[in-house]
Amino acid sequence: MKKCVKRLISLLAAAVIPLSAAAVPAEAKWHERGYLGDLNNDGMVNTADLVLMTKFMLGRSPLTTENLYASDDKYMLVSGEENYFTPESGYLDTADMNRDGRVDVYDLIYMKKALVNREAPQVWEWDWEFISPPANDVLKFLPSQGEASMVVFYVDFPDCKHKYSPSDEEIEKAMFGEADDSNANYPFESVHAYYQRASKGQLDLKGKAFHYTAKNNKSYYESDGQDKSKLLRECYSALDKSVDFSQFDSDSDGYIDATLITVPNEAGDDYWWPCAGPSPYFSNPWVKFDGKQLGHLIVGNRELNISGDYKEFTRSYIHESGHCMGLPDYYLYNKDNVSGFDAEGLHGIAGMEMMDTDTDSDLSAVSKLQLGWYREDQVMVYDSSKGTQSFKLKDAQTDSGNCLLIPCGTLDGRLHSEYFLVEFATFHNNNSDMLNRWWINKTNSTGIRVYHVEASLYNNGFYTIYKYESGSQFTDNNNGKRFIRILRDDQATYSDSNFFMIGDVIDSSVSGFKWYADDGSLSVDTGLKIEIGTLIDGEYTVTVSAA
Repeated sequence: MKKCVKRLISLLAAAVIPLSAAAVPAEAKWHERGYLGDLNNDGMVNTADLVLMTKFMLGRSPLTTENLYASDDKYMLVSGEENYFTPESGYLDTADMNRDGRVDVYDLIYMKKALVNREAPQVWEWDWEFISPPANDVLKFLPSQGEASMVVFYVDFPDCKHKYSPSDEEIEKAMFGEADDSNANYPFESVHAYYQRASKGQLDLKGKAFHYTAKNNKSYYESDGQDKSKLLRECYSALDKSVDFSQFDSDSDGYIDATLITVPNEAGDDYWWPCAGPSPYFSNPWVKFDGKQLGHLIVGNRELNISGDYKEFTRSYIHESGHCMGLPDYYLYNKDNVSGFDAEGLHGIAGMEMMDTDTDSDLSAVSKLQLGWYREDQVMVYDSSKGTQSFKLKDAQTDSGNCLLIPCGTLDGRLHSEYFLVEFATFHNNNSDMLNRWWINKTNSTGIRVYHVEASLYNNGFYTIYKYESGSQFTDNNNGKRFIRILRDDQATYSDSNFFMIGDVIDSSVSGFKWYADDGSLSVDTGLKIEIGTLIDGEYTVTVSAA
């Protein structure tokens, strides 16, 4: 006899819990989803479902309705005055009315009884929340969840003008416009749209643009070096009477979330190369505009042009906005002016990352995890005490994308510790522009990539940073511990991909698959093995075990 199409209901606890007569879950994070026994998915259990069940029992008709419940969600059944849960590893078929793991005549009897008593078990769904951003623990002012605000000053100088002067509306469209995959600049049609996709809809970046011509020639402001304090204060002072700047403190922390000052390309790279950091006035309570201090500042020589091709503009300021949300650079700083120094931190196709030198790509799972862009159920953690474990990884460039953490010892509750992070990366959505690179198009390969993360924190006496971020005194000129590395970094070439694919095994023979020793060297055997399994229905199976 052909078994019905399964409607899987995955539950987390193994218990029968008394409820009130209303049979409504006590926790607000539950909401009603449907009914067990609703075989035709019409929102109720009635004689139509009984007919379907009867035909199935007689072998006359299979049950072929759509799955009502996803297998990776958390559900609860409510019947009468009780809540029923199945074990974490258990599943229920929608037709399995008595929850015994099979569909048979007893379920038909149970359905008839439910119809007579009008007490079909309700299915309640758990509303998974997004994790709290670990990046909130470092100095930042631009929120990575919810609404975030940015003031944009489109500035030129008496002796250095923009080649093309766009309207405020054009600037705001490039910065804050809605998603548009028909736009020639996609996936960089706007900073807002890029972050909407990367964040699974969690970040809503808004703002306003203002044109301003500085009072002095360009060289006057270059005397500030990278500080830009004179230009920053001048821009705000000039518009203070006409603009209410308090509207740009979206999280009400007393700071304008972020400010962007963008100047002409011809201003040059020596003083105007795009960069971001806390504003020179962030700790100065005497410099306020409409009662708000100045949070993060981005300054750069990127401009819109008349041709409508503005990818360089949006890509640069997407990267810099990442700093305003707390992310460090992933490329390497050359402190020693070494000839031929390679600044790229993550090499190869698998190493493409917006916070590295590859600003035509999506953010990696490392960045998204720090910014809180995963739901609680989308962050899987390997537990060595449970022995061999298998996990299913979904496309990281989609809303359903998830990730796997493999901790070195105990995982810090805020993820500020050492671990491997595993994700399934593709060329979809924010990664789609990568296919315009000939060497990527040549291999056209996607798959599993594994990052080595050391996200410990450090207070430098003024504020908290990631201890091993680029430029830190603790990285041993990039030779020791680093905030982020990627496995097989040294095997990345134009002719080959350093993604892991079906059948690959990651063990001590794979470059980079080691924990850090106390001296910062990458030399401690993990004692683990990662096997890359099948790719079925868009999900990679990854198994972690003792080596």
